[in-house]
Amino acid sequence: MEEIARVAAELEAGRDDAAAPAEGAEGAAEGAAAIAINGVLPQHKRKSGVVWSAYNLSEEKPSCTVCGNVPSPTGGTSNYWSHLFVHHRAIWLKLKQKAGALTGSGEAELSALLK
Repeated sequence: MEEIARVAAELEAGRDDAAAPAEGAEGAAEGAAAIAINGVLPQHKRKSGVVWSAYNLSEEKPSCTVCGNVPSPTGGTSNYWSHLFVHHRAIWLKLKQKAGALTGSGEAELSALLK
């Protein structure tokens, strides 16, 4: 339960971690040029949906900030939501609540998980 509360607090606080540039002389220059503000790569700058707060956008393929899993991007955000639903249910509920899409039964499940 403490883990759920910690991760939920981190998600609400937003991304504070800045991505580190790649190592090596050439890699450092390329890495610094490829990293945008707040550690988000330029190709991910339009990903503003609430689901993206649970993923590391400083990598070419966004990975889960909790377990490091990289869902397939072929289904749009569906695979990212599904990963959270199956593996990190409390985070999924918290993000749905933040998006205003949590039902009454979801609210009950979230409050039961956070107790």
